[in-house]
Amino acid sequence: MQQPDLTAHPVRLSERLRGETAEAHHQLDSQTALAVLMQPELTELAYGRSLFCLYHAWAPAESAIEQLLEEQAAHPAVASLSCYYFPRRQALEVDLAELAWPLPHVSPFEVRPCDGSLVSPEAALAGQLYVIAGGQLGSVLIERRVSAANPNLPLRFFQARPADLGQRWAGFRACLDSQFASIEAQARVIESANRTFCHFIERLNEASRSALSNG
Repeated sequence: MQQPDLTAHPVRLSERLRGETAEAHHQLDSQTALAVLMQPELTELAYGRSLFCLYHAWAPAESAIEQLLEEQAAHPAVASLSCYYFPRRQALEVDLAELAWPLPHVSPFEVRPCDGSLVSPEAALAGQLYVIAGGQLGSVLIERRVSAANPNLPLRFFQARPADLGQRWAGFRACLDSQFASIEAQARVIESANRTFCHFIERLNEASRSALSNG
């Protein structure tokens, strides 16, 4: 398929991200660990297994963001994005503890692409935040579905989100559009977002085998 000429018709980054990460986003939503959360019936074992798998991906993703924020704290572009980070790992850990699932040892999330190419810290952060912050939006629906399927399950992780979630998401999208105007800068953010989606998909797949043996 012929790619559109973005130089002739500039597109906002938030619009490009939605379209150019759609396939990876769909693959992530199709993972068993997430799909089971949308079912009309949900046992405590199945729910705990899903959270256990999710921790394998979520914890290192948050750690990578926090490391980047710490190392690049003086970087103006990174600082302007930092307000859109909302940590949720601790809530996930508490839910797992209540369900008597152990916290797994997880390996770090590699920020640098596999080919060793350089990605600016602000582009890496923006792409990672797009996936993490977007996950908060999805948590609204997941919380509703899980509560209806089994009201006895802990929901701290899926309830962990800012009170002004809609406004923050709109602000984040506006920040992306203003901060990454060039095609080259946008491409780096899209690469980071797709790499983050792939991280989640791979870690969920890897964790599923461990969760089955544990549960």
